Amino acid sequence: MSSIIDQMIDEELRIRQHPNKDMIISAIGDPNFLVTFSDVNKVGINPKTKFNTPAGIYGWHFTQNTIDGAKKNKLFASGRDYGHLMKIKDGAKVLWLGDDGKTGAVPSREEVNSAIAKKYPAFIKDTFPVYEMPDTSKPMGSGAPPIVLMAHEKDSDRVSFRTPQEWLEDPKHVETLSKVSQREYGGSTESEKLYDYVQAAAKALENATDKKITIISNGILRALGYDAVIDADGRGIIHKAEKEQGFFTHRGALDHVATMLNKKYMFRDTTLYKLLREPGVPIDKKAAALKSLLGSDAPVAPGEDPQFAPSFDSRDIFDTLDYITADTSNPLTPEMIKDMLVWVEENMDESPLLGVNIKNKLYAHPGMTTEMIQAALKKEQSPDIYGAILTNPNAPAELLRGVYLGDIVVPVDDEKIVVLNILI
Repeated sequence: MSSIIDQMIDEELRIRQHPNKDMIISAIGDPNFLVTFSDVNKVGINPKTKFNTPAGIYGWHFTQNTIDGAKKNKLFASGRDYGHLMKIKDGAKVLWLGDDGKTGAVPSREEVNSAIAKKYPAFIKDTFPVYEMPDTSKPMGSGAPPIVLMAHEKDSDRVSFRTPQEWLEDPKHVETLSKVSQREYGGSTESEKLYDYVQAAAKALENATDKKITIISNGILRALGYDAVIDADGRGIIHKAEKEQGFFTHRGALDHVATMLNKKYMFRDTTLYKLLREPGVPIDKKAAALKSLLGSDAPVAPGEDPQFAPSFDSRDIFDTLDYITADTSNPLTPEMIKDMLVWVEENMDESPLLGVNIKNKLYAHPGMTTEMIQAALKKEQSPDIYGAILTNPNAPAELLRGVYLGDIVVPVDDEKIVVLNILI
């Protein structure tokens, strides 16, 4: 039992136990650090990604907000075994999306096109499939030029070819092709405009060459000399689902400064839950755990640091109270019962059915004293509450007598109450 009582919360990045904890903590909020999660104790690019974002080593801004999300595995992939803290290598060239001051001068369109063509010669060859259709908005026979559209297949007799570079000369085509993933696009900064164009060029080359867009966009960024791309203000420019992120285009762009053990979060495996539910835990430990659970806006286990330990929301608390009150042999002090009743009453609207069930079980628990029951009977009129109290060994004698004599009618179908009526 001491192993449960004494163990540290491990539903987190185990920062406080890390030998380099001071360095890690000092990095929180520093934009030069990203944290990534994996099931292997190493950092590298996954070339088989199913997303359309550029291939790279992705990470989240190492902020308190990220740590809070990782505590309960609310971030993508944060339920994996390791958290890797990465730092942008000194001298690395970074595209800070949305922050032109930090990014510095970006290459001109001519320089970008030249770099792409050198990396992917198909960019300046007739490889991009298009087809023509009449402009029906013009009168027939007017001699209006046909509308040219991007083709999604290459073998049709109607298809002709242009260079991807030529296709991207039209800003509307850049806008259309840059929408390759669920991301914010069309930003006003030069860094965002460059990233949009890179994404559009990669999509055009994917259509032209059948290579994967993820690999092409990575290749273009590296051809332009960029070692990393960071969403500077967390606006979802890389992906809307994970706004506060960035990625390294290659392994040599980062320093892997620390590996932290991580754990998949399951509330019923938490130390706090075990303290409240496991048999044999000293009652003072249970009471302290309950105070931590009910007594603050961001409850954590006793003695834990709210900065790193996961807090529990109302759904977790309802689940815990429902479970720990299910067995009347699980010891609860009168003070613990009072605290639970107060919390349930205050939060009843969030889960009324579960709240009523917890109250009934608390009124049946032997930890509720006769005096507490007498006080409750003055305000509680529910038949279910009466039924729960009648099964409590501390039920007041006058209540039992009233039920037996028929002065108090309890319309509850409960075998325990029927037996009680016979025995009195």
